Amino acid sequence: MSIRSSSQKKVKAKNHLNTICEYKHLKSNGYDPDDENKFGRVLINDSFDLPILYLFECLFEYNRFYQEYTKLIDIFNFNAGNWTTENNYKIKTNEFEVKVGGIIGNKICKNREHVKIIKQLDEKYFIIEAETSSSGIMYVDCFNLRYTFWLINDGEKKTILIIRGIVRYLQKPNYFIRSLIEKSCYEGLQQNFLIMSNHLKREANFQEFSCDNESSLSESDQNLLNFQRKLPLKATKSILSRTLSTNSRQAGKEKLSAKKSLSLSGQNSLFDTSKIIFESESNLDQNLEKNSFRYRSILVYFIFMTIFLVYLNLMLYKRLLNIEKTASRLLNNPVFINSSNTLIQ
Repeated sequence: MSIRSSSQKKVKAKNHLNTICEYKHLKSNGYDPDDENKFGRVLINDSFDLPILYLFECLFEYNRFYQEYTKLIDIFNFNAGNWTTENNYKIKTNEFEVKVGGIIGNKICKNREHVKIIKQLDEKYFIIEAETSSSGIMYVDCFNLRYTFWLINDGEKKTILIIRGIVRYLQKPNYFIRSLIEKSCYEGLQQNFLIMSNHLKREANFQEFSCDNESSLSESDQNLLNFQRKLPLKATKSILSRTLSTNSRQAGKEKLSAKKSLSLSGQNSLFDTSKIIFESESNLDQNLEKNSFRYRSILVYFIFMTIFLVYLNLMLYKRLLNIEKTASRLLNNPVFINSSNTLIQ
């Protein structure tokens, strides 16, 4: 046991040293993950128990994981492009639509996302840039959203993921509109990437759980487990419990207790992660409702003040017009003309 623990400590120390070296290499190449002025605010900075290639596949190959994620954040009509090479960079273009509510009402925002692999060093790290341009809603055509992804290998089955996002203005609106754009964008991005982070942790738990148990499952149970991967989040817990209960009945008494404890830990981790995701979604709905009410109040106040000022200007114009008519009558009155001539003489 002491030899095994010491070897594990050496492996962890070596992985940590390699991670530090990758950080230094990134900083020296102009892609410092800590540079907020260049790359914007941090949206995700976490470590996931997933191999770096699998994490890249989850984020950019738009497989089962990304399909589930787009449903969680209400993205639809997602059309993923194919990787091509342009100027020695791998690029792809995706198109999708998002339903946006709030003070402007329910509108469909059309988006075009350009993804580019900036740097890739074997399986040590990836640097990817994604820039999204939008249309269909007022003011969205005056800015783009740029994301920078750092995927850094932190061990055999562990990857550090850092995502930063920044609003890039194509033409700057006034200060009031710009503040509303940045506030709504960053709040929405933080909520969306929080859901992504929780969904990645659920995927890591699922991968660890399936790898530990898939070898001992029968062919029918493996087919059931593969079918479960395609189901929504709510169906995960019930399918896994049935799979594990069937498998545990076939095993011996000694394996029974071990598999029960493993199944309970796997189900609890999946349940906790799903609970976090649904809580984040409910918090997102509450924040959207609060922001919508606040913006709607501002809009009502602005409309009321505009109507009041227009009414005040009309009353002043009418008053001035009456004064002008009165002066004209006085000037044309013969009595006034005769009295004026008498005074002149």
